[in-house]
Amino acid sequence: HDNVYHQWEGTSGSDKSSKFNTVAALNDLWKNKWGSLLMSFNDVNTHSYIYRDSTERVNLFIDSYFNEILTYSPQITDYWEEPTNQPDSNQYRYIQAATFKNTNESHTQYFMIVNRRCSPYRPEISEDGGRRFVKVKFDANSNAFSEFNNWRVINIENNSTVAVFDKRVVSTLDLGWYLPGEGKLYKIIPM
Repeated sequence: HDNVYHQWEGTSGSDKSSKFNTVAALNDLWKNKWGSLLMSFNDVNTHSYIYRDSTERVNLFIDSYFNEILTYSPQITDYWEEPTNQPDSNQYRYIQAATFKNTNESHTQYFMIVNRRCSPYRPEISEDGGRRFVKVKFDANSNAFSEFNNWRVINIENNSTVAVFDKRVVSTLDLGWYLPGEGKLYKIIPM
């Protein structure tokens, strides 16, 4: 049997193997990269927001160092490479953002972005699905950035530098493509 996304729902075969491998990779990510770090945060310094909800979006801006989170759908003509030029409107930015602070690391900020869109790309009917390109703007006047001007955003999964910014220059930072349902954990450290 196929589901609505034409994925095989049987009990064997390559689709089951692919789903199993994805779950195994997520378990490995949690065990080896994210687990102990996420468990080190306390409730007082952890905040989570659903971006499309106007009240939560305002609270995100008040309670954190974010000024904006933008999502862009893929170009239908170049789905794998290029996002559209116009961001999704606020009510269609299905993003969850969370901020974390480890009290043992005074100059390090952590945040997670989750793409809450979960529908896969269906080229046979020209739907863009849930894949989104994500950009962020930080508040240069936030206390989080008070002691340093230059900062680096690092993806915890592979310890790669995703973006570098000078808090004195307002800019939009690319976080890249997010698959449907994908979350990424980052840390921001001074340079």
